[in-house]
Amino acid sequence: MQAIYQSPDQTVVVLLQEFYGYYYVQLIGHVKTHYYRNAFQYLLQNAETRDIRKILINRRELQSTPDMGSRWLIANFLLKYYQQHGAFALGTIQTQKGLKKMSTLWRSEVIRSLGIKIEWEYFDKPQEAEQWIREYQLPEIEPPKKRALRMPRASEVQEILKNPIPKEKTVKEVKVPKSGLKIRFQFSPQGDLNPDDPLGVPVRFSVIKWLRNLFSNKS
Repeated sequence: MQAIYQSPDQTVVVLLQEFYGYYYVQLIGHVKTHYYRNAFQYLLQNAETRDIRKILINRRELQSTPDMGSRWLIANFLLKYYQQHGAFALGTIQTQKGLKKMSTLWRSEVIRSLGIKIEWEYFDKPQEAEQWIREYQLPEIEPPKKRALRMPRASEVQEILKNPIPKEKTVKEVKVPKSGLKIRFQFSPQGDLNPDDPLGVPVRFSVIKWLRNLFSNKS
């Protein structure tokens, strides 16, 4: 395993098991807040360049976690990891004594409210957890669907151009209905438009004129 993070007091260790494709987090004794959060922050940074969607957290020798530790884990780390990689699997090895298990109902409600897709399992025996995380097969990630763009109809452009050119300097962004196309217009009666604009003032106004002439006599 490759070491990703180890706290100075050795209460938190993060390892990468690259062969089986998962991160391993070990929590021992009394874990301080900044070490707890640093560990998962380092894990997030390491995961930015890796396609790893399985995590195993070992709490078996844990005696106490920071206040709001579980809530922070879900609302911060798990949410950001999901935003990075999509659906993923998380296994947790439970502590032997002292700490109560997180309410399954509460956990499910929070995850659902955040829109996180996660397969989360709890284990009492480390061997069972390690076998599960190694053998678990995640579903293939579906690429986001691309919306097909089309040229706007004449009637749609006419509707956009119905509004008169404003008398004061202004910037307006309009969306062509049903096309996903956005057009950004900048107007100024003083002729003091942004000189750094790559289109330039003459081109900007000629585009508007072209649109008016193109669609003025078409339905």
